[in-house]
Amino acid sequence: LNWQWAQSLIGLQLKVPGYWWASTPGDKSFHEARVTRIDHQDKYGRHFVIHCQDGHDYSMRYDAVREYHRTDQRRIQKFNLPSEPLLENEGAKLKRLRTGRQREERPEPTVAPANTNPLLVWSS
Repeated sequence: LNWQWAQSLIGLQLKVPGYWWASTPGDKSFHEARVTRIDHQDKYGRHFVIHCQDGHDYSMRYDAVREYHRTDQRRIQKFNLPSEPLLENEGAKLKRLRTGRQREERPEPTVAPANTNPLLVWSS
């Protein structure tokens, strides 16, 4: 996991359905929560610690964080929520997500030899 990217999700607001908890499988109400910290040690991939309105903290995987994030929160655009979590070696991808710019691959320009008409030269 790219820990720098994971840390950038701290503060993200969630609306977690009650049935997310194993103890309340039929609960269809939503519970306000917020990502408060990142757990680097969780061996099950539940690296995102959320603080819920009931006053308790719970560990959550990224797929659930992405699914339950509040799309109506202020400044939602500051959070980078790709379909898959960024991995440790995806720093360039993180930079593109942060700046919103894609690196364009541009072909090298073709230079016409000095003894030809430049209007008749093209590359394929």
